[in-house]
Amino acid sequence: MGFVDLLKNQDKRKTGLHVGEAYILWTQLVARYDILELTQFILGHANDTDLKVLVQRGLNNIIMSQIKKLEETMEHYQIPLPTRPPKSYPTPNNMENARDEGLFRNYFFWQPDRTIGTRKSY
Repeated sequence: MGFVDLLKNQDKRKTGLHVGEAYILWTQLVARYDILELTQFILGHANDTDLKVLVQRGLNNIIMSQIKKLEETMEHYQIPLPTRPPKSYPTPNNMENARDEGLFRNYFFWQPDRTIGTRKSY
């Protein structure tokens, strides 16, 4: 049973996991937590309301659902969960260096599933 099958067929799970499958689940959840933290950072620093709406939709519709599925699967197999990022990200007072253009490019072009754009190779 492959990694994608574990997430899709919740009712057909086998009784145990191979250590490699557990490692994949754990590393995928860590990657989603990293994206969650980056998303929280962008939401706290972006000035453009359209960008904030787009990022919030991605957070609610994609990132959180993936995190939930991974956490449920790991809890089912009793795999310890990695440390979750904080619920909120502090916003500094000086925002001169944060530009919406740069935030957008860094967020959407470096996501693991690249649903919005593709990373350019230089």
